[in-house]
Amino acid sequence: MGLYFFLPDYLFQALSTFNWMNWISPNNVKLALISGTVTGLGFNPISTFDWNMITGVSPVLISPFFSTANTLMAMLITGIFFIPAVYFTNTWYTAHLPINSNRVFDNTGHLYNASRILSSHGLFNETGYQTYSPMYMSAANAVIYGTFFSVYPATLVYAYLYHRREIKNAFLALVRRSSNSQLNNDVHNRLMEQYKEVSEIWYFALMAISMIFGIVCVKSYPTQTPVWAIFFALGLGLVFIVPCGIIYAVSNVQITLNVLAELVGGFAIPGNPLSLDIIKTYGYIVTARAISFAQDLKLGHYVKIPPRTMFISQSIATIIGACVSLGVMNWQIENIEGICTRQQPQKFTCPGPNTFFTASAFWGILGPAKVYGPGGLYHILMWGFFIGGFIPIPFYFFTKRYPNSWVKYVHVPILLYGMAGWAPYNLSYIWPGTIVAFIFQVYIRRRYLPWWSKYNYVLSTAFTCGVAVAGIVIFFAFQYKGVQVNWWGNNVSNVGADGEGTPLLPIPNKGYFGPGPGEFD
Repeated sequence: MGLYFFLPDYLFQALSTFNWMNWISPNNVKLALISGTVTGLGFNPISTFDWNMITGVSPVLISPFFSTANTLMAMLITGIFFIPAVYFTNTWYTAHLPINSNRVFDNTGHLYNASRILSSHGLFNETGYQTYSPMYMSAANAVIYGTFFSVYPATLVYAYLYHRREIKNAFLALVRRSSNSQLNNDVHNRLMEQYKEVSEIWYFALMAISMIFGIVCVKSYPTQTPVWAIFFALGLGLVFIVPCGIIYAVSNVQITLNVLAELVGGFAIPGNPLSLDIIKTYGYIVTARAISFAQDLKLGHYVKIPPRTMFISQSIATIIGACVSLGVMNWQIENIEGICTRQQPQKFTCPGPNTFFTASAFWGILGPAKVYGPGGLYHILMWGFFIGGFIPIPFYFFTKRYPNSWVKYVHVPILLYGMAGWAPYNLSYIWPGTIVAFIFQVYIRRRYLPWWSKYNYVLSTAFTCGVAVAGIVIFFAFQYKGVQVNWWGNNVSNVGADGEGTPLLPIPNKGYFGPGPGEFD
């Protein structure tokens, strides 16, 4: 895999974003919108030969097949119905923009210049905003936020309907300092009894130290972030860690709380993007890292690592990892030319940071009241909270009535969360992985279970490590030194309507779409 990765990553990059249908008619906008791999929806039967893209969204050899299938079905529903319905009717002026982008745009179709509506202190400037433009998002990005609004109540309702007894019994056992006989009979528990357990005091001490550091940071630096943001993040974790942890345990899909955190933070402190970023980060990171920590403890439990050794090693590794990540990020910003731009030669286009910036602009600078409140352009998407809370109920009772029907394979939170898998990703990142998942998780697992049990996870890890090692070698040995392979096979994917993200409708003759300066709130 390491040797093969030289082809799609360096020598023949069209094998990665294999938008072959667009090569036939590069300037056909509708074809690019539907089948494009770079900026389109990715409806392409043969969309990639790159293992990094196949597993870029989900580790398909590890995730159970029902999880991958639910994600594919979710993206098909949104890609066939919701996103085209928004885009081709020009709802929210989306037809003047790329169909599947995670960037924020102004009323001329260009990337939004946030500095024009910020004061010298980094706060929202109403005068600059009124003389510039509202913020607009692509059709896919708008649909994503609507589905995020629905997945949070769906997660809580789903956990109550399907797992309320397990959650109740676990908390009762925790309070009573007891365990049931089933746990006592577990061989792993019996073998681990010889080790000293980690005291809750250790966990509370670590939480207290982390809170003190967080409070010192938000008060010492000019972020205008209130201290309650730290406690709000802990509150989110208290509510969601068990439901999200259960879903992650059975599906390998981790529902993140970034949108919920930025919604609350944006309503509480509008017009302050830096404060919003801090609230969002804390709100997301507490639950996500706690689940990751529990995942490592579970692995240590199975391989019989003493709990106190696990706790200490994980705490130290987290501190080291944070420092290394910060150093790598600063090195990238200072040393990689054109980083986070669409034209970056080594494809460091930063899809995650761009999403973070878009959220900071909409939720932090403008605030959700302007975007999703009464009179806001996208206010109808707030109905997602009501819809998401309702959807699990009929599925639950239908499954209770017909336990052997196909409906039992529908996992509502994963289905809704899968609908948010767009912008900047598309069906090209899901469809090939679903085929691979079916081959290994269904066909081979049923027919060749001994082989699957011994080699499936090893194969997945080997392929991923091969890609990682080859990527490091390619970058530092060739790309960082400016050794480029400039030929048709490396350029064709980014040519034409798909590569450029050409919208369906041009900008009107007046020079902008939507309300003009001074005509919007």
